[in-house]
Amino acid sequence: MSTIRVVLIENHDLTRIGLRSGLQQSDGIEVIGEAVNAIEGLKLLEMTKPDIAIVDIGLPDLDGIELTQRFKANTSWLSVKQY
Repeated sequence: MSTIRVVLIENHDLTRIGLRSGLQQSDGIEVIGEAVNAIEGLKLLEMTKPDIAIVDIGLPDLDGIELTQRFKANTSWLSVKQY
């Protein structure tokens, strides 16, 4: 089984740490990066090309919905599965 590569985009430290800890306890899941705002998150997504991104809706610079729309509008992401 291949490893599921996950990034976390969450501005609250405690929430991000809790998500990371929970995910790291699961076999087959690897947290490959974290960001605390949408701009860093978009850069992280471009650099790492994860299988899954867990995105906070209430980010300080752009909300998670806007981040997701910008992410989906980028044609270089066509290989990423969208659910």
